[in-house]
Amino acid sequence: MSSPTELYLPPALPYPIKLLKLAIQPNADVQRGARLLDYSFTYKSPSPDAVPELRFGTWDASIEGTLTKWNFKQGDTISDRRARETPAVLILEPCKHGVQLGGLCCLCGKDMTSFDYTGFSDASRASIQMTHLANGPLVSFEEAQRIEQETAQHLLRSRKLSLIVDLDQTIVHATVDPTVGEWIAEARQDTDKKDASDANQALEDPEDEVNPNWEALKDVKKFRLGPEALGQPQRG
Repeated sequence: MSSPTELYLPPALPYPIKLLKLAIQPNADVQRGARLLDYSFTYKSPSPDAVPELRFGTWDASIEGTLTKWNFKQGDTISDRRARETPAVLILEPCKHGVQLGGLCCLCGKDMTSFDYTGFSDASRASIQMTHLANGPLVSFEEAQRIEQETAQHLLRSRKLSLIVDLDQTIVHATVDPTVGEWIAEARQDTDKKDASDANQALEDPEDEVNPNWEALKDVKKFRLGPEALGQPQRG
């Protein structure tokens, strides 16, 4: 079972605020956009002669689920620091949308691209790429931690190690720069000319010197990757 989601008071509220009423009690269902609490605050006009004015506001839920706990109580005065450090309420969601693909939740199928007045986007909850595909699946930080823990436990039980190898111009040094191919061709031509000509004449003519990169390039091999074949059966 997943853990409850912690909701913090928005940083844009006019702190300090005083909680007048908790609109939803523990173990009650919460719908997105439902009013969670009422608060009051003292408004101070920029005008130096203005009298402070008592105003009121509400805070609405940005997610849905079952409210499990309030960390504040009615009558509390909440400062900006306390709002940042302490979650106001804990809500147990039916789905945290921790795995997303193509704008949809892979767990419940909900559209993640919807956006409402609360300013909260479900798409922001999963931002970690698990593959190298541009349009591959995205997971949340919590889901990524769970996957890593499961992988580590599986390796420990099977008494195996995980080997991560980066083949991108590291183990296999490869390049697609056409200049390298031109250097190799020029150096081989210069070498053939030097071998065919008189050694003394070659030494007198600096134009016949072999490309200075030849020592690093003479063992480089050329290859071309064939087209990727998809769906073909593997040979045993």
